[in-house]
Amino acid sequence: NSVVVVPGRSAAPPALLVAQLFTGAGLPAGTLNVLTGKDVTLGAKVSQNPNVSYITYSGNKQDGLALCKASAGMGVPVSVSPCVGATCPFIIFESADIDSALDEVLQIAFMKKKEVHWVLCVQESVSDSVVARLKLRMAGMKCVALSSDADRVLVDAAVQEAQQQGAMLVQPCSASPSGAQYPPTVLCGAAPSSPYVVTPPPGPLLPLLTFRSSAEAVILGSVPVSPSLLFSPSSSLLSCFFGVLKSYPQFVGGKACKSVSGCSMPVQTPGGGSVLAFCPDGGRKDVRNAVEAAIKVQPGWMKKSPSARAQSLYSLAKGLESKKKDVSASVSTQLGVSVDEADKEVELSIARLNVWAAYCDKVQGGSLVLQSSDLPAGLVNIITGNRDQLTVALANHSVIKAIWYWGRAEGCQYLQYTCTSPLKTLRLFCQKDGEGSDAGIDWAQSHPSLLEDLWRNAVQWKSVWIPTA
Repeated sequence: NSVVVVPGRSAAPPALLVAQLFTGAGLPAGTLNVLTGKDVTLGAKVSQNPNVSYITYSGNKQDGLALCKASAGMGVPVSVSPCVGATCPFIIFESADIDSALDEVLQIAFMKKKEVHWVLCVQESVSDSVVARLKLRMAGMKCVALSSDADRVLVDAAVQEAQQQGAMLVQPCSASPSGAQYPPTVLCGAAPSSPYVVTPPPGPLLPLLTFRSSAEAVILGSVPVSPSLLFSPSSSLLSCFFGVLKSYPQFVGGKACKSVSGCSMPVQTPGGGSVLAFCPDGGRKDVRNAVEAAIKVQPGWMKKSPSARAQSLYSLAKGLESKKKDVSASVSTQLGVSVDEADKEVELSIARLNVWAAYCDKVQGGSLVLQSSDLPAGLVNIITGNRDQLTVALANHSVIKAIWYWGRAEGCQYLQYTCTSPLKTLRLFCQKDGEGSDAGIDWAQSHPSLLEDLWRNAVQWKSVWIPTA
């Protein structure tokens, strides 16, 4: 692809230098184009060009939100990687220059404008030395101002919880009983699954975790992924039993359940024909319950070894294969496709489950079928209901971090404009006039590039800082 880069002011000189290197290397004119100016305004203007097919942004939250709103409704995929809200590990191995590493840690964790939550990971063999040097360097450091008294409440709660779990505090001075300020604090002996590590509060807190081997360092460096929702109103496989059951419940927290509202809606054959079944008409409270179930199951699922997670997915694939005939017949009836087409979709689903199961220990990083597998309750939750109503509920939920959406261009535009507070990662498949909701993507292709694209968009990427000697 040819690329147009709109760098921020501080990044403009190196970006222009790269452009000069492109010219010197003899690459075709127009391969790389660098436009300098007022960041978001210029970027939004570039995105309005009909020849632009993809926009990606990395930077501060405020500009990222402005770009999302400016480009909403243009039908162009936007990928945003904000700095705010990220959790980055700073890993110190025993071979590192410890003094230099700690100087940098204190700068980024306590003295610079904090847009990233840091976690300090230290190899066990040098942990005592690191703690001792931290105490010396932190002596005399001043308290850090908090944004509000409400932030102080969150910080106090996190520190209290850390102490209850056995963490040791390293502080330059004791915290005052109240007030919107707090001393820089290192929480030594933190557990990776602790809430103040997974979801750190605003304030000058730096969790310190230890590891023994490089393999453990990799695991600690993998930030737990927050609950993400795959929202596909047109997905036939998730609702494949509508043709078999006359009344179908939702699937939340590992069990079948009714909608909070108690209302149902009919599921009809294509074209508004005969009623196949009734399913719950879910809403905002159902979304709330599903997210709570997903949050509850996360710590246990994360602790499972890669091979154990792989076996869970293999079990799910085996369960789907055992129901293959029923599922295929239901897909054929509900969508009005041939039995052969339905068979191919089910076979592809089984194959993909086996592929992702194989990935579990290689790359670290239909309800009755779900119930028969050994996936933990709450890992997968299914809500049925009005698409637009559920879209609004998902977009406005403060805990959800990512949404995949299949639907109308208006829905895509709404998500791009609304999912900015807090900012969510979006994967949008916009339905165009005369095309299906999966237009432009052949889900049945087995090309590695499709699986690679799905995998890269289904995980949370992050930076890892490893100082060297």
